Amino acid sequence: MTTDTQTVPVAPGSTAVITNNRMSNQKLVSRGLTYLALSLGALIFLIPFIWTIFTALKSSAEISSTQVTILPKGDWHWENFSKVFSNPGIDFPRYLLNTCAGYLGCLRYNYPF
Repeated sequence: MTTDTQTVPVAPGSTAVITNNRMSNQKLVSRGLTYLALSLGALIFLIPFIWTIFTALKSSAEISSTQVTILPKGDWHWENFSKVFSNPGIDFPRYLLNTCAGYLGCLRYNYPF
């Protein structure tokens, strides 16, 4: 990276130095490729979360179907999210507590303070 400096007067008796940073083409391409690689990596990590949300919006028949689809066909079943809390056979608060307890146990094991 080349740096050009220029001294300019700011007030009577004082000056300021202005720097002009110009990036070389090689660094610009390198930075662009880095951002591209990081963006692709982020997309690879986000795909399972997106797939999970789309699967939660499918009907039970569509989930158990052998045909793999990303988006739900027909209606999107938003009521599946409320069924998690209203179904007496699903003890979601207990499952959440178990997850938090497991996480805190792993945290305590890895960082004993």
